[in-house]
Amino acid sequence: MNLGPHHRHAFQFGYVTSDLAAAQAQIARLYGVGAWVSFPVDREVIYRGQPARFTIDVALANFGDRQIELIVPHGGSRDFYLDGIDLDRQLMHFHHIAMLVVGPESEWHTLKRELADAGRPFTLYSDEDTIINFGYLDTRAEWGHYTEYHWRHPEGEASFREMAEASVRPA
Repeated sequence: MNLGPHHRHAFQFGYVTSDLAAAQAQIARLYGVGAWVSFPVDREVIYRGQPARFTIDVALANFGDRQIELIVPHGGSRDFYLDGIDLDRQLMHFHHIAMLVVGPESEWHTLKRELADAGRPFTLYSDEDTIINFGYLDTRAEWGHYTEYHWRHPEGEASFREMAEASVRPA
């Protein structure tokens, strides 16, 4: 399957950490990122084809048109974030790049179906939310990290725009 057409709208870099405050401080110091939007996530997802619990703490901030996502995994599908990662050796570990799925929701379902038909279904996904549908494709063999895909509901688009505006730090 040619993933090129689906890789035109990169917007986010995701990192796993065990210390959200220290990771936020480091990124703010290095990149001048402003305010962070932080929240817990606790929801049902499909993980490796089975229903699972997804429990993480998230912090989001933007610099320019790119977003940084910091993730502290807790219960449920915790191994999805920690597989092959040694957080005792470094504060943060790169986990994924996120691509925006542009267009109507049917584009999201088409992508999901095409990946499954090509034998590469999402490792973890959720499309039962009113903000975003998201799914992680395992591209570690090709790129060394996961690729996440987002499709945003209209409410989700407004939320992401507000988060981007909130994290702008005056020069």
